[in-house]
Amino acid sequence: MPEDKLEEYQVSDETPRYPDVVTRFRPDKVTSAEKRKQAVSFTTKNNIELTVSVETSDIFQLRYTTEGDTQDNFSYAINPEFNPQSTDFEFKKSKKYYEISTDKLTCRVLKDKMLVQFYDADGKLLSEDRHGYYKRESLMKGISEVSISQEAPRGVQFYGLGDKAVDLNLRGRSYENWNSDSYAYERGDDPLYRSIPFFMALRKGRAYGIFLDNPYRTVFDFDSKKNNAMSFAADGGQMNYYFINGPELQTVSQRYARLTGTPSCRLCGDLATTSAAGATTRNLKSGRLLKILENTRSRAMPSTLISTIWITTRYLPGTKSGSRIPKK
Repeated sequence: MPEDKLEEYQVSDETPRYPDVVTRFRPDKVTSAEKRKQAVSFTTKNNIELTVSVETSDIFQLRYTTEGDTQDNFSYAINPEFNPQSTDFEFKKSKKYYEISTDKLTCRVLKDKMLVQFYDADGKLLSEDRHGYYKRESLMKGISEVSISQEAPRGVQFYGLGDKAVDLNLRGRSYENWNSDSYAYERGDDPLYRSIPFFMALRKGRAYGIFLDNPYRTVFDFDSKKNNAMSFAADGGQMNYYFINGPELQTVSQRYARLTGTPSCRLCGDLATTSAAGATTRNLKSGRLLKILENTRSRAMPSTLISTIWITTRYLPGTKSGSRIPKK
C-alpha cells in the first residue's frame, strides 16, 4: 500500500482482543487547482485538499482537509471584527509549482507532495516545508495527530507560545501547549499556565509569524533534534494555520493582534481593583486603600467592582468574609 495512505492493523491497549486500523495521510502529486474569490484550493491524487485564503496582503490562511472533515471555517479564536476587504492577488501556474501573490507576500505550492513555501515582496525566502502536511487517524481513537514540518536553517530564531520558563529564543527544544496548573514551577518546566499557539520567527533580519488555529493539545518543536527542522502539531482536529508577514517582529505582533483581537479595556480597571482588594488592615488605617480608589477614578478606569471590593476575614478582624467597604 502506498506510503501516503498507509493502513496498519495493531492491537489496542484498551481492548487487546480487537484490532485497530490506523490510516496515515501524506499528500502526493497535486492534480487540480481552483481559484475561488479570495482563495485557491489544491487537490492531490489521494484526495487531500489545501485551501489558501488571502485574508490581507500580509496574512494568508492555510487549511488542510481530507475526506470526512468538516468544511466549516468558523473559529472562536478569530476576532469577530476582523473583516478585511477584498485583496487583489495574482495566481500563476508553472511546470513545477503554483503561486499566489499579493504586493507583499507570495505563497508557492509545489506540485510534488504539495509542499508550501513563502517569499516576501523582494523574493527572499521566509519559510518552506520539509515534509509538509501529515495526518494520523485511528478507527478506535479518531484523529490523533495533524502536523506540519518545515525547514529551520541555522541562525533562525523563534519566539512566542505564551508562558515558557526558558530563554527568549525558543530554538533547540520542543514545547507543549496545554494550560496546566504548575505551582512553584522551575526554569525549563513545561507546560505552564498560559498557552498561545502563535510563534514568530526571525530569519536574516526578516520576521514572520504562524498562528495555529486548533483547540487541541499542541506541540511545537524548534529544532530539538539539531537537524535544522521544526514542526507544529495538534492531537486532533484540522491543520489550520495563518501565515503572517513582517518584516519586523513588532509588525507581525500587531497583525496577529488584529487577527485574533485585543483584551477589553475593562481589564485595566479590574487590575486596579485586584490591587486594592489585597489591602491589609494597615493599609485601611493609613488610608492607602482610599488613595488607590481615588487614583482609579481619576484615571477613568472602568471597573464594575470599584465600590464593592470584597476583603477576606483575615484582613478585617471581627467581620464576616465578604464584608463590603462602603463607597466613601
